[in-house]
Parts: sequence; structure tokens; C-alpha cells
Amino acid sequence: MNTYTALHSPMGACSGEHERIEQRSLLEHDLRAALCEIRGGLQMIPEADLSPVSRKQIERIQAASDFLSHLIERGIGASDAPGKHRRAPEPLWLARFADMLERRWAPAAQASDRQLQIAISESVPSVFQIDALKVERILSNLLSNALSYAAQGQITVTIEMADPSTLRIRVCDEGPGFSEAFLTHAGTAGWRDTALRPKEGKGLGLFICKTLTQSLGGALTLSNRAEGGAQIALELPVLPKTAPVPREPCTLPDLSGARVLVADDSQTNQFVLAAMLGALGASPMIYADGTSARAALLAQSVDLVIVDIEMPGASGLEVIKCLRASGVPWADCPVIACTGHVQGPNLDAIRTAGAGALLAKPLEGLMALSRRICEAVQAAPPHLNPCKEVVPGLSLECTKWDSALAQHVIADLRAIHDGLRAAQDPLDRDAIRTQCHMLSAVAGTAGDMCLTRHARALNCSNQHGPVQDIADLTRETLDRVTRLIHQLERHFSTNEFYSL
Repeated sequence: MNTYTALHSPMGACSGEHERIEQRSLLEHDLRAALCEIRGGLQMIPEADLSPVSRKQIERIQAASDFLSHLIERGIGASDAPGKHRRAPEPLWLARFADMLERRWAPAAQASDRQLQIAISESVPSVFQIDALKVERILSNLLSNALSYAAQGQITVTIEMADPSTLRIRVCDEGPGFSEAFLTHAGTAGWRDTALRPKEGKGLGLFICKTLTQSLGGALTLSNRAEGGAQIALELPVLPKTAPVPREPCTLPDLSGARVLVADDSQTNQFVLAAMLGALGASPMIYADGTSARAALLAQSVDLVIVDIEMPGASGLEVIKCLRASGVPWADCPVIACTGHVQGPNLDAIRTAGAGALLAKPLEGLMALSRRICEAVQAAPPHLNPCKEVVPGLSLECTKWDSALAQHVIADLRAIHDGLRAAQDPLDRDAIRTQCHMLSAVAGTAGDMCLTRHARALNCSNQHGPVQDIADLTRETLDRVTRLIHQLERHFSTNEFYSL
């Protein structure tokens, strides 16, 4: 059979399709690995060494890497394999969306002596049942164009409701505006405005915006402002008064005293996983290759295993299979596979080997790890559960309580509560870090080690995690601080505090 016949026969077509999917899977893996190093490297930069300007630029890169991670996960990483279904699109959370715009694009505007202003109408709901990634892609292209072509002035993003069922987002700049010819051909692939916007490019930005807008059932309108500059209005149909979207539980597992083994050849991943596990109370054992990890698993008991699939020596699959077949008392312990391949046959092989959960690279944050831990624990036998019930409580055996100490602790907790609440909106990472350090010490004095671990977890997420994780953990930490205050007041008022 000649090459032409092979390529155009059913068998050849099938082979070519499988090869295309395989090449896409390999590309996805390499992209994930590179992005993981970028994000991990950013997390390893000591924040104390950064100037305010440098910190903003780091946040800009982190926001762009978050966006790229979502593109890989929802775009390149979406399975094309037969029988595999694409994951449902994530809804658009207004606070997270606005924060992404601010972190990614405000420093870019500031670097060229311009300003980005984001104005949100009070009538806009907090969440929409719409594909958030598509909306983010549209705005990324629109703001990139505005920064490229508007050489001066302010760029304004206005988010409002055109009517109860239509979300309107307008991007305005103070640049040269659009030529009449461009307004006629706007959104045509490869067509650029060389008259008023002579920057280099391929003319794909607005074409992408137009295509994505149409897929959402919306409309994209370009115009010139009377006062000068360009305006692009995006109108998208949304459900009026969108119902709350079900959220995954954000309970943090308590790993205090748990024996956790981590196997990963990347020093960056080792650092990030150690920091996040430390925030949950664990002191992990770290191994850089599969051979040493496998030997350690057979020689000492463990409560939880997090293993990279592709490592020097024994692969992660070999490590998992060896553990499951070993017959040691901890052979059925929870196992999390960490990999950049999150689809198709590779996923099936990981599950078949005995992993109870899959942690995708690049690592997204503390809440993602916590959810995978809980998922792996649920898949393991009940008697091998390393996650203790997280219940705030007092342990006063080593603390001499008297009236003055109790009053000081309660006063400190109230001040921390007010500080954390004030740091939520707008998000103030420095203030959250300060309050976490204070809370860790005060909760420790009160004997509430669960709250101490929560403070560490919030501080870790504040440094390394996505904004929504910070919001979730801050809200839960505030609830726990409130409960501890009430508990202390109740105990004190009923004479349950004793001078020891």
C-alpha cells in the first residue's frame, strides 16, 4: 500500500487520528511541565525581597500563568478520545474575574505609564452561568489590543447589566480609535488596521473575540468614542438572577502526625508540595526518584502517598503497583498521582494501578490539593484514613488561665477577626499575612491547634494559591475565629477557666 492510499484509507485515517491525539497529549504534558516550573519558581521568590513594583509584576505573571493553566486544562487538555466527554465549563464568578483583570493587566498598563480602571455596577450578580474561560479569553484579547494601540491615557473596563438577562462589558481607551475601513472589516481573520493602528500582528485578536462571542450567543460592537479613542462593547446573554452554583466543599484535612511520602523529581514541585502539606500539619518525606521512593514505601509505614508518574528510576505507575501488591499493612493507603497527563488512556492506567485521586500539574493551590487528598481518602478503606476530623476545641493542659489572660486572648482574636475581614475586599495580601502570623500565635496560646493550622493554611494559600482559595479560606477562618471567641466567652462566663 503506497503512502497516499494508507493516508486516505479508513485504517490510515484512524491511525492518523490516534497519532494526532497522541501528539496533542505529549504537547500537553510538556506545556504543563514548563508551566509548573514557571509557577513554582515564582512561588519560591522570597516576597520580602520584592519592591512593591516588582511584587505587582510577579502577580501579573502569576495571573497570566493561571490563565494559561486554565487554557491547557479546558482547551488543549480537553479529551478528544472516543467516549470521553469535555468537562462542563466553569461559571463566571465576578469577584474572581475582576481580580484576574486587575492582577494581570493593571501592572502591564502601569509599566507603560497608563492606568487600568475597572468599574462594576452594583446591579451585576456575583456569579453567572456562562463559560468563564471564553469570557476571559475575549477580555484578554481586547485588553491586549488596547495596551498595544492606545499609546497613552486610561483604559477603562465597565461591567454592567444592559438588561436583566444581558451582561455588558465595555472596554474603552484613549488611543487613535478605529479607521472606517477597519470598522467595516473588523473581526475578519488576518485583517488589520494599518492606517491608525500600524502595530505588528497577525490580525487574529478580534477574530478570536468575535468567534468566542458568537459561540456564547452574544454580540461584539466596535465604535469610536465622541471624546476620542476606541470602544468595544461585549453583550452576552445570561440567566437573570443566576442561582448559586454548587461548590466543592473546602474543608481542610488535618494531617497532623500523618506520615506523608512525596515522590517527585522536580525540586520546584517538592518545595510547593512540602509548603502546602506543612500548612495542613504534615512533615512530608521527600524522594526525588521512583526507586528510592519504592524502597521507602516497603520499609516504613505511611498514611498518604503523593507520587509523580514520570520520574527517574521506577515510574510512578510502578511505585503504585508495587505498593498495592506488596502485602504490607499500609498497602491500601490513599495514593494521589501527580501528573501533567490528565486524560485518555494515561488516566485509565493511573486509576487501574491503584491511585485514588489525580493531582494535575501545574499545581493550582492548597484547596486543589486538599480536595484531592479527601478524594483519595474516600477511595481508601476507612481504617486507613489519615484525615482527622477538624473540630475547633481547647486544650488548656499547659496553659495557666486567669481572668487577665482570657481577656487579652479574646481582645486579640477580635482584632484579628476585624483585620482579616477588612483585608478581604479589596484583597490585601500583606494584611492577611500579618493577621495569619498573629492568629497562629494567639490560637496556639488558646490551645486551638486546629485554628493554628488554619492560619498556616491561609498564609500558605495567600502566598501561593489562587484568589478564590484565599477567599474561601479567609471566610472559613473568620468563622472559626468567631466560634473560638464565643467558646472562650462561654467558658469564662461559666467559670470553666481555671488557674492551674
